[in-house]
Amino acid sequence: MTNRILFARSLFGRLLALFCLAGLAAVALYSNASASTLVVDPNDCTAPSTNYCTIQTAINAAAVGDTVQVKNGVYPESLDIYKPLTLQGESRDGVQINASTFADYGIDAQGDFAFVFRDFTLDGPDGNVSSRYGLKVAGENATATIENVRVIGSGRTGVDLNGLVGATVRNVVAENNGGAGIALTDSSNVTLENITTNNNPWGGVAIYTYGRYYTGGSSNISLTGTNSFGELGQFYIEVANFTTPASPYPVTNFTQNTFSYQVTNTLMPAYTFY
Repeated sequence: MTNRILFARSLFGRLLALFCLAGLAAVALYSNASASTLVVDPNDCTAPSTNYCTIQTAINAAAVGDTVQVKNGVYPESLDIYKPLTLQGESRDGVQINASTFADYGIDAQGDFAFVFRDFTLDGPDGNVSSRYGLKVAGENATATIENVRVIGSGRTGVDLNGLVGATVRNVVAENNGGAGIALTDSSNVTLENITTNNNPWGGVAIYTYGRYYTGGSSNISLTGTNSFGELGQFYIEVANFTTPASPYPVTNFTQNTFSYQVTNTLMPAYTFY
């Protein structure tokens, strides 16, 4: 009798495990099958073509997890992205998103989503006012992959990441922006690799803590690969605490392979320069 019970329990356990594996496989297949690619090509976007004439129209039509694939061309747009998706250009220099005349973020990606940006140039928006950042990604639990992207001419910081729990920023160029080239605020688990910055008055790359809009503190940030910074302030850390200024949130577990020294000053305790 005992052997029969043990056998039945064992058989039930195996069947349950197989059922769970089959369910996970079905979910994975459904997820892959449901993701679509929407093509943006202003030279071929009239019926019967299913292509889109503008990037924002394709973003609006995209479902969760879709890819918006952008053909080479000049696109006078600023973009709002409030869902997880991939924005994929045909080539970095061939896809020109020109937001220079818009009074908004060049690309505003917000929410606790996974964002992917690859292979395009973003120009603008012009004007040194608080809303005119280039590529802005913000979310308490957001992640971002930014690869082979060039951001130029923004009124404030070129690439601005806020509250992220993971990011890869690779082969990114940030030049002639009004703030920093690249800034990370209250973000963690970020890899910066093969970064080029030039002529950004606030500095090449900045790591901030603040704690006003997202959980305070930045950690596990690494600077690796081959990097080039043309600014006098090439790379710096600035710590703060919006609620309790006397107790700034720290930056922890920062590693880098580019600079041979760091500079601190008792008169400016919130800053560390590289």
